[in-house]
This record gives sequence, C-alpha cells and structure tokens, in this order.
Amino acid sequence: MSFVPQPALVVAVIGFGNTERKVIFSIFRISERRALRYVAQEAAADLAEPDVYLVDSDDPQAVSQWRSANSRSRILTLFAGQGLVAGTTPVVPRPLQGARLLRALDVAVRKAGLVRGDAATRDAVLIAGSPLTVTESLRSRLESLGCAVDAANDAGQAVQLTREALYALVFIDIGIANADAYQLCRRVKADVAEEEAPRVVILARADAPFDKLRGAMSACDAHLPVPYEEARLDALIARFFPDWLLRAKAQAGAGAVP
Repeated sequence: MSFVPQPALVVAVIGFGNTERKVIFSIFRISERRALRYVAQEAAADLAEPDVYLVDSDDPQAVSQWRSANSRSRILTLFAGQGLVAGTTPVVPRPLQGARLLRALDVAVRKAGLVRGDAATRDAVLIAGSPLTVTESLRSRLESLGCAVDAANDAGQAVQLTREALYALVFIDIGIANADAYQLCRRVKADVAEEEAPRVVILARADAPFDKLRGAMSACDAHLPVPYEEARLDALIARFFPDWLLRAKAQAGAGAVP
C-alpha cells in the first residue's frame, strides 16, 4: 500500500478569537499527514482565492467580510457557531474539535467535487473519559500518525460527538463518568450503520479476565491497560488500521509533504 496525498486545499479563515484560531491552524497542520490535506490561510484581499472559506457565523463583522470577499466567486463555505447565515450550509457546531471539523470539510469538499474520488481517509479518533495525562499521551502518538483526535469528558459528551463525526477508533476509559464503559461501547456501535461502526478499545487499569469477558459481550474490540506501553498501542493500530502506520512511515521516509 502506498500513501498518495491529494493536493492540499487552501482554507481561508475569517473571524474567530485568538484561541480558536490557534486550534484551527493546529488541526490543519495535523491534516498534513492525511490523504486529504488542508492548509489554513488568513483571509486577505491580496492573496489568491482559497478553495474553501471557514467563517465565524457568530461574528457579524466576519460574516460581512466573507460576503464582500465571496460576492462573485461563490466559493465553498463552512460556518462555525450558532449564528445562522441566510441561504448557507453547512454549519460546524462549537466547540471546534479536530475530527468534527475535518469530517465536515471532507464531506463538503467531496460533495463540491473538489477532490478526486473518496480521497478522505477515515482516521478520526475519540478518547472518552480518560485522565488528562492518558488523553494527552494518546493524543500525541495518534496525531503523529496523522489522526484527528477529539476528547470527551463523560458519556453524554461522547455520545454527542459520535453522532456528529464518523470515528474510526474510540477509546473509552473503564471509569468514565455517568456511564458503564461497556454499555457506552454498545451504544456507540449501535448508533451508526454496522459498516461504519468504530473500533472500540476499553482503557483498563490492568489485564482482567472478567473485564475481557464483559468486553466480548459488549462488542468491545480490545483492551489497553493503562499506563500503556506504546508498543502495545502500535500493535492495536497495526491490527485494525495498518495504513496509519504505513502512512506515517512513508512520510517519515519522504520528509515533509510539499
């Protein structure tokens, strides 16, 4: 299998506060390791037209700037926020999370015919209910493989996110708040079509035969004891998504994607 990226699509970002802009630009840097890549740029009159606009719909000034810039070209636009802009779709809800934003862009650019075939790889990951240190450790490794990683603090937020983004892999901490981890696993898998169901890995404190039995009954795909060993995480990824490792290896050998 070879990794053949699409030409990067330029996304002009209009509006948003400093914190959200940092998040957006960071998400697009992660996408450099995907088959379908995005490059963020500041919206400015002296720059070439972008492929896509990303606009803060809660900021009237940003919407006005977008109307002026897009008055003739009718460039594909995504809006983020609760503000409604007449005659426009789609809208990405806040808070902006990596997998949700990239999923919305992937769907929109495919529908608009801006990419060849089904270029977008399914590489979004959700980490639900784990301690911050575990979440950040997993995020670091997964983002190094080009995955967009979202995090949920509890079961309710996890369910909401899985309804808004098509995750390939979901990690659920055995001690997640407001739910039983195995019941949440069943729900996550039941909420989507069988062929789109994510792989679910339970983050456990230690290898336990009873937990593995419950996992098998709940359609859990694997357990990962925490603190985890990176080699064991990579073995899970190689088992379910070998293309992620191949992609990272190919890019490491080729250097930065131009």
